[in-house]
Formats: sequence, structure tokens, C-alpha cells
Amino acid sequence: MLAEINLLPRKEPKSPAFLILMIGLLLLFISISSFLGWKYMSLQEEKQVTETAISDVKVEQATLQAKVVQSTDTEAVQQLQTAIEWVNRYPVKTVPIVDTLTKSLPKRGFIREFAYTSELVVQVAIQFDESREAAYFLSRLKVETPIVKEAKILSVETFEVDEGDKEEERQQFEEKEQVMPRYVALYQIEMNRDEIDKLMKEEE
Repeated sequence: MLAEINLLPRKEPKSPAFLILMIGLLLLFISISSFLGWKYMSLQEEKQVTETAISDVKVEQATLQAKVVQSTDTEAVQQLQTAIEWVNRYPVKTVPIVDTLTKSLPKRGFIREFAYTSELVVQVAIQFDESREAAYFLSRLKVETPIVKEAKILSVETFEVDEGDKEEERQQFEEKEQVMPRYVALYQIEMNRDEIDKLMKEEE
């Protein structure tokens, strides 16, 4: 009977501690990888939520801006429509009114400005040679001018004549050393609607 002789070195059994260490490292790697993957997904989700919120804010901002523009446009259209309705409702010709007022002016008085402040109220600036003519004209408006319902003087101011006016004054008042001042009275006049209608019919 032959005896078996093993001349190779005997393998030492692996230590349990080494196996436990390797398993621990593997578990740690898996845990870290899982955490990083979860964190990445969370960041991607937060990014998506943030982008959605920003998009919603932009949409809301654009909607509000559109509403503001629309509101402004609507207001402008309404103002224009109101003006058109006022013109259609108040077809009074200015020239006959100005002519009527002019007839009540003194010889050298004349209208400098004429403007409507409401449907039947006008403001008229009139130039006079003398301050007392302003009161005289107001009296004629109230007593002798049927189209005038009410009238009052808002202000009376003096002013310097320009060079052209001075030359004219020198020619008309050569005997005087100084040019006479001029006066501008501002009147507020409320029209009588019935008399205005009569005037318009006469003009037609």
C-alpha cells in the first residue's frame, strides 16, 4: 500500500473577520449609492417644482399686465365714447353764440378766448380799453342778452401791449405821452338752453 504525500503548502482558511469587513464595505457602498441616488432624484424634483412655480408666476404676471393694458384701453375707449355722445347730444354751433356776445361788447372790446367748461357753461376772456367796461359788459350780458342765463366775472387783469400794439397806440393817441394799459376780464357764462335752441333755429 502506497502512502500519499502532499508536498503543496496547506491553504489557511479565510478569516471570518475579513469576510465581515468585505460585506460591511459592500453594504456601505450600496447605502451611499442609494442615498446619492435618492438625493439626486429629490434635487431634480425640487428643480422641476421650482421651474413650474416660476412658469406659473410668469403666466400670472403676463395675465395681470394684459388686464392692466385692457383696463387702460377700455378706459380710453369709454372716455372717447363719452366725448362722442356729448358732441351728438349737444350740437350747438359756436359761431352764432360768439356773434351774439360780440354784439354786447363796447366798440374796442373783443374776445380773446372762448372755451366750453361743460354742456352749457363757457369761459370767455375779453379785452377792454378801460376796466369799467368789464362791469358794463357783465351788466349787458345779464340784462340784454337772452341766451345768457347767468354770468359772473372770474378775474380782471392788466397787461402790457406788444410793439405792434404800441405803434398803433402812438398813431391813435399821439397827444398822450404814455400808452394806455389794456384789461382782460375772464367771464363764466351759463347759457339758456331754450334761447340757444331758438338761436340755432334762426341760424338754420
